[in-house]
Amino acid sequence: MQWVEMRFDSHRLIDLGLIRRIQNTALDFLVVAAIATIRIQVVAMALVPLLILVAAGILWNVFCVTVLAPRVFKDAWFERAIAEMGQSMGVTATGLLLLRVVDPDYETPAAEAFACKQIMHEPFMGGGLWTSIAIPLIALRGPGLVLGIACGAMVIWLIGLAAMRAKG
Repeated sequence: MQWVEMRFDSHRLIDLGLIRRIQNTALDFLVVAAIATIRIQVVAMALVPLLILVAAGILWNVFCVTVLAPRVFKDAWFERAIAEMGQSMGVTATGLLLLRVVDPDYETPAAEAFACKQIMHEPFMGGGLWTSIAIPLIALRGPGLVLGIACGAMVIWLIGLAAMRAKG
């Protein structure tokens, strides 16, 4: 869309302030809708396993934000990390909400980077291919295969990260 706007809107008719207000309003609706869909009865039925998973997830996310993020992100590392943490601890809307808290006027490149990353992330992880395959794989082959695939994917990403860091 930006390419089309830059190429064909010679009079600059698109108001970026209005676009940001529309984005913020849409985000508000998205967050309210996400919170409204939580069913308390389902949470209460599996509270202990849920709390164990939540604690492990929080520890992993704190490690990622405090240790990995400063090494991975060159600019606006905290803003980028907080958006990723919010997404990994909830949904994309949570990440965007936390990003808006720490960078309300989108002064850092974090929002744009997050949006660009989502183009590759969402088809596979965010309700896409992996999300639809993981549960049936667990049912058919057990959790070991899914854990192995997830660990393998993480190793591939870490190797890629190391290769990019070695390049400079």
